[in-house]
Order: sequence, then structure tokens, then C-alpha cells
Amino acid sequence: MTLTHFIDISRYQNPKKINWREVGRTQAFVVIKATEGVNFIDRYLNQHVKECRKHNIPFGLYHFARPDRKNGGYKKDAKAEALDFCKQLKEYSDFTVLPVLDLEYEETPLSRSELTEWCEVFASTVKKEVGRDIIVYGNYYYLRDQLSASHNLGRFPLWIAQYNNKDAPDRIPPAWKTWSMWQYTDKWVDHHMYDGPLDANWIKDIDLICR
Repeated sequence: MTLTHFIDISRYQNPKKINWREVGRTQAFVVIKATEGVNFIDRYLNQHVKECRKHNIPFGLYHFARPDRKNGGYKKDAKAEALDFCKQLKEYSDFTVLPVLDLEYEETPLSRSELTEWCEVFASTVKKEVGRDIIVYGNYYYLRDQLSASHNLGRFPLWIAQYNNKDAPDRIPPAWKTWSMWQYTDKWVDHHMYDGPLDANWIKDIDLICR
């Protein structure tokens, strides 16, 4: 794979309306929403993956985190969400991109230290279940303000969401030295590919995130 641009999709993108041939021609891969919280699977997950397979498009899966104290406490909640995600990672085990932890849930009741530990439990569970490290997705302010001032999550590749109309992200959250993936807009339009806005991304180190 030599392309450095990719899209991420979820239930908001009907697979029947996507020109998958164009996706395969122009995008390095697709990252697909798999799960959210506990007991929620994205309605189009299976169809999105089927189309990627049909058109030989590499893909990855992401989990939208809802960190809280349900399921017996925040540590058990992290494990429950990770296990739900891992069921889909095992179901679609031909994924190429490292599993993604999507951190943007503003209503989390957890403290900074609790959320940081939640992420560590999530990451270790994914590692144990599927043998892969995670990618951490989030925007600068969330990762700066919601996580502990000092943490070790910077050992994972960073997928940063930053819509700054510039050529690169201009803020990197503490603990990370650089970014690996950059979601630079959620309003990208390519009518050859899809008649509507898409999340569009650049990759800086494809070998780091596809392993």
C-alpha cells in the first residue's frame, strides 16, 4: 500500500450509496465503526466489511468508547467494552489496521485517573484477546484534559482529530511526540465516491498502524 489518504465510516454512510471501486482506487484503507459502549454493533458493520473484502480494500475497525462505572465499576466496564469489541475483531480477523479506541465521549463520569486506567484495561484486554496493540483516537483537548497529566498511553499510535485548515496538526496532546493518523475534516466531499460528507484522514506512518 502506497496511498496515504483514507476515510472512516459508520452507520451514517449507507454502503449501498458508496462507490467502493472508487474507494479502492483512491484510498489506502477504510476504518469502520464496529461497536459502541456495550451491546451495540454498528448497523452497517457487516455490509461495510463485505464491500471492502469484495473490492480488496484493506480495513480496520474502531470502538466508540463510553467509559463509565457500569458493569460493576469502571475497570469492569473497560473490560466489558473491550470484549464486545474483540468479538467483532475476531469475527473480521482479516483486518489490517490496528484496532482503534475512539475517545470523545464528553459525558463520561470518570476522573482523569480513572479514565486513564480505563484505557489501560481496554488496551490490555484487546492485546490479550487478539494479540494487537491499539490506536488512540481523539482531539487535542479531550486527550489533554480528560486523561491524567502524566500517563503511558503515548506508547500507542495517535490518530488525532483536528480541523485546522492547515497542512498538519498544530497541537499534539501530552504524552505523544507526534501523530500517526490525522482526521483533518468531517466534511470532505467526493461525489465520485459518496454523495455526502465523509471523515477524511492522512497517514504519516502506514507501517506503524498496519501491522
